[in-house]
Amino acid sequence: MVRLFVIFIGVVLSIQVSAQKSSSYREDFQIYKKALLETHPSLYRFTPQKQFDAVLDSVESTIDSETTEWEFFRALHLVHAMIRESHSFLGVPNQLMSKATSAKLFPLQVWITESKMLVTGSREESYAHLVGQEIVSINGQSVKSLVQTLETFSLLNTGYNNSAIYKELSGYNNFAFAYYFFISKAESFQLVYGSDEKLQSETLAGSKKSLKGEYPQFPDEPKPPFSLKIDESKSIAELTISTFAYWVVGKKQEDYQEFFENCFTALEEKNIEHLIIDVSNNRGGEEMIGAELLTYFIDQPFRLYKQVSAKTLDYSCINRLPNSSRPKFSNNDFIDYDSIYVLKKGDVLKTFEPKQEHRYTGNVYFISSGRSRSATNILLSLVKSHDLGIIVGQESGGASQDLDGRWRVKFNLPYSNVFVSYPVWRLEIDSENQNPKLGVIPDFVVDRSNEDVLSEREPELDFVYQLIQNEQ
Repeated sequence: MVRLFVIFIGVVLSIQVSAQKSSSYREDFQIYKKALLETHPSLYRFTPQKQFDAVLDSVESTIDSETTEWEFFRALHLVHAMIRESHSFLGVPNQLMSKATSAKLFPLQVWITESKMLVTGSREESYAHLVGQEIVSINGQSVKSLVQTLETFSLLNTGYNNSAIYKELSGYNNFAFAYYFFISKAESFQLVYGSDEKLQSETLAGSKKSLKGEYPQFPDEPKPPFSLKIDESKSIAELTISTFAYWVVGKKQEDYQEFFENCFTALEEKNIEHLIIDVSNNRGGEEMIGAELLTYFIDQPFRLYKQVSAKTLDYSCINRLPNSSRPKFSNNDFIDYDSIYVLKKGDVLKTFEPKQEHRYTGNVYFISSGRSRSATNILLSLVKSHDLGIIVGQESGGASQDLDGRWRVKFNLPYSNVFVSYPVWRLEIDSENQNPKLGVIPDFVVDRSNEDVLSEREPELDFVYQLIQNEQ
């Protein structure tokens, strides 16, 4: 009798724990949903409201007493990815990141495109022979199918442009973590690789080696973040800007301004005819710095944005959430117009004047890639719209016409501890004649071959030099 009573109590407690767990995840999701619907400035820009709301409701209905932290994290990503704007972010909670770093993850580094996966490195010496091989499938799932699944969960896409996803999944161990979070927690991996003429199969054990507890992981920014090389014999200069995020590299905006002035003074003094500006690894930052750069090329006043707007000025729905922060706007700065709040004054709306001294009138070439996001994407969009130079490389990593940015809301969901962050301003870029659902399309698309990737060669720069040679 006592034993039956103990078993009964155990079952009751188990039910109570499951119910509490379900309620907690549900409550987290409801908090997340309420904040998103009330304060995000452009939920339906790339996903129609009917489709967005249907997925939101469907995902919410799947959260029950059996939901795990891994499944809840995936569920949030399914919704967040529909925003299709890479400034909206979900952080991996510490407990889930700890489990990922102690798990046996996919042991190879890879280079990814829409339908290709090239092995570029291995965390285990025993798999070094796979470097240079093209993977056809992993655990029976084709590369194309894998990439499509990761696109569904990724927060790096903007519009219908996946160039940023491919670029960042190809870095460090980002693919290994993405596979764990969004595909499977498998600890062994049956690989099919090679060419159609000679396919091979091998089963790899997962690896814990050389894993940094961060996802996604980005490269460290070079210090200083800018450099200029001049070849007077060829009358060519190469200007590299690795970031506009001055705070990350211990700089000020004034440091960029001084550098630009010195650069264009030198170009003028040396009468340099061709200028190559490499922003292919520039993930953005302060767009005012990009605008300052453009004043050396453009011959007319210009703006960065046509309009800046917010959905609401009330962010009280995130009050008292853990680690929350929110913007504080004044009604005097906005016009309540057609159910949105349009900013009527502020630095982001200023008009920039072209430089009167040291303005560059030679040939300009910009190198871009999927990593050219945020402020860099704005720069490239204006270059394209104003016909300020030739763009070479790959599609930029943002949408060509608008983005969400600057002021943000931030908070942790109380139970799951997932960190949520997204901007509250929609910024409509003052550019024309581009597809708003895509990034900035280069004038010359230059893709990288397997040999380029493995040797870390930059064919984009070679292509520009060839263009210059053809013009001479």
